[in-house]
Amino acid sequence: MEISVIIPHYNQPQILQKALVSVYSQGLRDYEVIVVDDASKAEPLESLPKEFEGVKIVRNRQRKGAAYCRNRGVKEADGKYILFMDSDVILEKESLEALKKNMAGSDISYPRIFYTDGRLMYPVEEMHKHFLVLSTVFMIKKDILINYKLEFDETYEIYYEDLDFFIRCYLLGLKMRYVKEARTTHLRGVKDTNGACYRKKRFYLESRNILYAFIKLHSLAKSRNVPLYPNYIFLLRQAAYLIFNVYWPPHAFSYEKTKTLRAKIKLFFGPHEKITRENRLLLLPLFTKSVIWNIVNIKMTLRKKAELAEKIKFE
Repeated sequence: MEISVIIPHYNQPQILQKALVSVYSQGLRDYEVIVVDDASKAEPLESLPKEFEGVKIVRNRQRKGAAYCRNRGVKEADGKYILFMDSDVILEKESLEALKKNMAGSDISYPRIFYTDGRLMYPVEEMHKHFLVLSTVFMIKKDILINYKLEFDETYEIYYEDLDFFIRCYLLGLKMRYVKEARTTHLRGVKDTNGACYRKKRFYLESRNILYAFIKLHSLAKSRNVPLYPNYIFLLRQAAYLIFNVYWPPHAFSYEKTKTLRAKIKLFFGPHEKITRENRLLLLPLFTKSVIWNIVNIKMTLRKKAELAEKIKFE
């Protein structure tokens, strides 16, 4: 088997079908598609059209998060190369072949990602052309995952699990290649992305995960000159979200027109949505909860940090 396409999925079967159509239209022969359903409440995936009957569906009994879904997909995969892609991503024709072709001499390859309005989502900054931070869509050799015992850290569930993964890849000396001719489109899947409940949950998980990533990765990444890693700016930004009750859509800083510092400052102080429409002090218990979680789990975090330090010592 040449390529295994692994797609985590939750509650968006119609969008998933568009992603599957784009995979099937690549014109490749020796590949498989594995959809890991994260306990969706929407219509069952068994109702997918017959044209997708070759898709292997793996179902979680309860929600585990994107990191778990990707790891489980790898265990089911037989391909030499693994293509991870989100269920709201469309591959343009020949993109898969371009990614595979550029795996020669590389360990990871990744494409350009656009939004449906044509604006560039990734890579925006020059650094992104050398260091991948998004797991939206990328290809990696399965042997790399096996030999390095490289998995997504399931502690995160969602948010920052991809940055953690690619920081570890960088620390292990893996080669990442940006493939400009491979083009994809991000559909901004609906999932749970609306409403105050979602925003507060996201604020809690991001606060928790940033602290976790900071403790686990900051000193190791800084010592090895990783291009991007959880630093004090990450912590200050999250504190600003708390103080100013600021919420931006996940793509807010991704467009080319907002890549300068001046543009980002203008965006921060301009019109924006709120995490909660209630008293902003209600966010304080969520932030406190994220701190307490990290205190309770500090031994686990330090153990993972020590294991990573030991692993990269020999690379």
